[in-house]
Amino acid sequence: MQIVKLDKSYKDDLRKIFRLVFEDSFDDDPFKFFVNHDQTWEYVYGIIEDDKLVATYISFDVEVKIRDEVFKAHYLDGLATLPPYRNQGFMRKFFTQDVQRCKVEQIPMILLDPFKHSYYRKFGFEMVMDSTKLSADWNLLSLDLKPTDYTVSMDFLKDNQQLQVDYHNLRCWFRDNSHYNEMKMPEPYEDSKFHDGQNIIAITYDQTKEARGYLLYQEKNRTLKVSAFRYADLSAFYALKKHILAYTDQVNKVIFTRIPPDFPVSLILDTHWRAGNYAELKSSSSRMMRILNPQRLVEELMVAYPLRPLILYIKDESLPELEGKYFISTIGEVSRDDSLKEDLIIRSTDLGQLLTGFKSAIELYLAGKLEIPGQAEIVFSIKKIPETIQILDQLFPKIVTFMAEEW
Repeated sequence: MQIVKLDKSYKDDLRKIFRLVFEDSFDDDPFKFFVNHDQTWEYVYGIIEDDKLVATYISFDVEVKIRDEVFKAHYLDGLATLPPYRNQGFMRKFFTQDVQRCKVEQIPMILLDPFKHSYYRKFGFEMVMDSTKLSADWNLLSLDLKPTDYTVSMDFLKDNQQLQVDYHNLRCWFRDNSHYNEMKMPEPYEDSKFHDGQNIIAITYDQTKEARGYLLYQEKNRTLKVSAFRYADLSAFYALKKHILAYTDQVNKVIFTRIPPDFPVSLILDTHWRAGNYAELKSSSSRMMRILNPQRLVEELMVAYPLRPLILYIKDESLPELEGKYFISTIGEVSRDDSLKEDLIIRSTDLGQLLTGFKSAIELYLAGKLEIPGQAEIVFSIKKIPETIQILDQLFPKIVTFMAEEW
């Protein structure tokens, strides 16, 4: 069993594995663009047995924003094994190879969006970013609009070069200015959306003709499916909402496939239910993270210094060399010293949720995932939260997380 780097001659084999493993035909133009892009094959690896490709994975570096800090991270995609060849350790071999490379290149985390989260938890991955899906019958939408002199231009994204440029520039602006977990992907991922002939782009412009927001969506079977709704100010929001409402009498349902937790749903919906019509908010979170350098991430992601030193015992079953006691000083420096007596105990999987702001220290404590040595029982009262938990909550407060990339 040996991992080999694949080249473009394997594109049909890659598609065949994907079709056998994932629920998709992989015969659309975006996928064809992806497999025909030369850069794609800088990242694709596989295992060949019996003279055929039996397992694949795609492995590359990204930039991701966490608590407004940009980190170099590693991303795994396309992890697939044909059923007859499963349970032979292929995925662990892929994971081990990438962990070693990340250590050499000082990359502090690995990210992925798997189809089965439970499988990857045994490798130390855990969910760390939010995403929500909103579905609503059309007559539940709010008709309220605020006056705005913003204009909207729309077209099929594939056909309009100027809108492609404006969309790209807005994506760059949001990466620099939004408070979400923006992630910069390689070109074969970022640009695949330009090759989907069904994608419609609507961009709103202010009085100076500066682009201030966009909708990316498709309209099919009387349903408006919005994959991105981004706006730089409230006037842009209402200009784009007005554009959506222009589809009245043309569609009977709208689906926002990915919106952040702080998306103003109350400005989109008039009500969640009326006379047999329904709106549904459903979690669509998929982003998982595996911490590879807890010392660096704890030090760089804390937003305040502790009033007194804290010793955090981080447990790590799948990478035991990372398990240890980490001393957090009152000036924000973090060092490892396994001889110290710990104040708190946390697993590396739960630490990822704390560091990104996906979960608060208090939430983790009340769920039994942030432990105090020797404590017999947890009391469910905000007045009974221990001092060490409150201090950790100040260092890593809960914030809005959202996986904001579009591919």
